[in-house]
Amino acid sequence: MRARAVLLLSIVVALAFPAFGVQRTFVSTAGDNTNTINNCSLAFPCRSFASAMTVTTAGGEIVVLDSGGYGRVTIDKSVAIIAPAGIYAGISVFSPDNGIDIDTPGVIVTLKGLTINGQGGNAGIDFSQGTRLTVENCEIANVGGSSTAGIFARAPGATVVVKNTLIRDTAYVGIWVKQETSGQKTTLIADNTDVHDTSPWGIYVGGFAHLGTAEAYLTHVTVTGSASIGVTADSTTGDATLVSVANSTISNNGVGAYAVGAAAKLVVATSTLVRNVFTALEQFPAATLLSRGDNTIHDNNSGGAQTGGTIGSLAPL
Repeated sequence: MRARAVLLLSIVVALAFPAFGVQRTFVSTAGDNTNTINNCSLAFPCRSFASAMTVTTAGGEIVVLDSGGYGRVTIDKSVAIIAPAGIYAGISVFSPDNGIDIDTPGVIVTLKGLTINGQGGNAGIDFSQGTRLTVENCEIANVGGSSTAGIFARAPGATVVVKNTLIRDTAYVGIWVKQETSGQKTTLIADNTDVHDTSPWGIYVGGFAHLGTAEAYLTHVTVTGSASIGVTADSTTGDATLVSVANSTISNNGVGAYAVGAAAKLVVATSTLVRNVFTALEQFPAATLLSRGDNTIHDNNSGGAQTGGTIGSLAPL
């Protein structure tokens, strides 16, 4: 009798108080957010990323089980959100929100296989605090309201890695890297990433309210259809900006690649710059723009002057 009473009490306690969290949680279109009491387990998945986040431990994973929309989320711990290949995991971004907010110092976040689509919202991903963000196999579209970006990378001291990702049809900037704290640096590493039809800028490093240092290393990146500039290094405010472009294609933008500000440096090598409306490469006085001399540049500015400003050479080692 005593054993039975203890068992009944244990069941009541388990139902009344959810567990403290687990390393791996799951979301499904058939899930229910009340399943946080079951830690959003494989047998009892939750319905949204936000609910699963509450019971996923730091360093854990949220795994998508089937195709559907899973809602915007604020990430406040180190976590990976993963949609396996062949599964559509959507986040709709409504005004005045961002699709994903990351605003906790020290966190390490991985986003894999997500589709973030704007419905009048602001940034696709706003990374304002944290140590590292990895964005892989994602698509971000139709965002950028309130002067934000598809990926807004501004966390002090952070590194952002973007690979095998498409960013398109943003209202302001495709990827914006800047540092709003003096003495701090934000770094972007992008590989096999496409930025299409972003207006007015494709990939922007520095710019408005930039105070610290920002760097971007772009490899196998395609930037097309930016109304103003495809790739920009801007140090008109703040400390240095550095942009390195290699093995990439910059085409059908206003200006292909542009450096402005005394502490701005833009290096372009082994890349194709074609059919940009004005110039392929342009340097405003005081900025540094270097070309390896192995770029393919043609049909810019309707065949007229295809570069502007002083473009220095970068000799092979």
